[in-house]
Amino acid sequence: MIEIDGTSFVVMSTQDDGPEPEGRIVIRMPPLPPRVRGAGWNTDTKHCIAGLVDLYQDGDSVLDLGVGSGLIAVVAWKLGANPVYATEHNPLTLAFAQQVLDINKVGIEVLSSHEGLPHVDICVANVGADYAYEIRRTIDAGKIITAENDTGEMVIFSA
Repeated sequence: MIEIDGTSFVVMSTQDDGPEPEGRIVIRMPPLPPRVRGAGWNTDTKHCIAGLVDLYQDGDSVLDLGVGSGLIAVVAWKLGANPVYATEHNPLTLAFAQQVLDINKVGIEVLSSHEGLPHVDICVANVGADYAYEIRRTIDAGKIITAENDTGEMVIFSA
């Protein structure tokens, strides 16, 4: 079990038959295939989730740009975001993320392209701060949350 510091979220393996912790929001995650990131133990993923939890306001729409494992999109949905979009350019990673979304029974719209993305209140781009800053003008979002490449520290900027 992985606790997301400063939040009520925990990530539990789909292979974990133990009891779910009381008072926590559980997200189920199957074993990661090679090269899929974002299952909750990386500092950058934890900081992006903490930023989302801090900035989220009821009814915000969220885009998980570079969905990876799907964890951040699931957190957004469980917070109550509506709608939640997820996009990923790697088809193998996207297939795994879809599996995570299905396991957690969330209603997230998966987009297969970074082109023509809808307006959202918050975009979480756990793709590195340099890349997120570079593409910020192509994303129609009120705020973009990302993590610093070297330190994993959360970075928030306006699109």
